[in-house]
Amino acid sequence: MDDELKIIFGKSNPMFGQELEFVTNEMLASYPIVIYETILSSELIETIRLELNNVPRIITVDSRGSLLDIIRNTPAVTIGTNSSVPYRHTPFYHDVKTLPLKQSSFSMEVGWVSRADYAPNEAGAYFIERLTEITRE
Repeated sequence: MDDELKIIFGKSNPMFGQELEFVTNEMLASYPIVIYETILSSELIETIRLELNNVPRIITVDSRGSLLDIIRNTPAVTIGTNSSVPYRHTPFYHDVKTLPLKQSSFSMEVGWVSRADYAPNEAGAYFIERLTEITRE
């Protein structure tokens, strides 16, 4: 799946109560951005700095629970792709919104790679099937 960048934020962010269709770079200038730390996060952080050039602060966390707690309880935002899909399907995320970042010069590609001779087990096959269904919605 290739998708435009999404901005994710909770009720503590002033944008939550507004009827917005998208978020602009200028709107993000006031809010810290929380990034889940992975092997690729340094590249993502650099891309964000170049793309948004007014980011007040970038916060890195090593726990998705911490990321969710921060965006739920502070004005901070996070960045993702096709994020509205899992948030729509999981009641745990009822108090966050996702909106596209308008005029972003990059997108995110999500997928999986395996060896040609690999056949996933039943749980793996179910996961791939369900993920594919959800991302097509």
